[in-house]
Amino acid sequence: MRIIKTCNYPTRYEAFKNQQTLVLQTIHKLEGGYEYAVYSHRVKNLYWPGLIDGLYASIESSQGKWYIVEISLTLPNRERKQLGFVKTFADYQEALEALKKGIEKYEEILREVVNESNSTNS
Repeated sequence: MRIIKTCNYPTRYEAFKNQQTLVLQTIHKLEGGYEYAVYSHRVKNLYWPGLIDGLYASIESSQGKWYIVEISLTLPNRERKQLGFVKTFADYQEALEALKKGIEKYEEILREVVNESNSTNS
């Protein structure tokens, strides 16, 4: 997984510009909702061409006390099933490892759906 660091905020804007790249914020503030890490992988829906689906993952601060890892995947097919999880951590490194593992897991699911669609359309 490609990883870059930024001091630009909001972190998600850097992730939107750098698709499929984990963007780590170099400045850490202990305030609610602060984005420490963001990953974005936008995918055009394979059935509904006007829709953009895909994967969004982040670590945000909760009350300046905890790290919330949230991963959301909308499958880019007709059903648009949504998958994901939310979990809190007291330690940033543990949160970051959970985020990386979650991104890898959900990227694999996304790849399977795209590959399945490509093979049925061939």
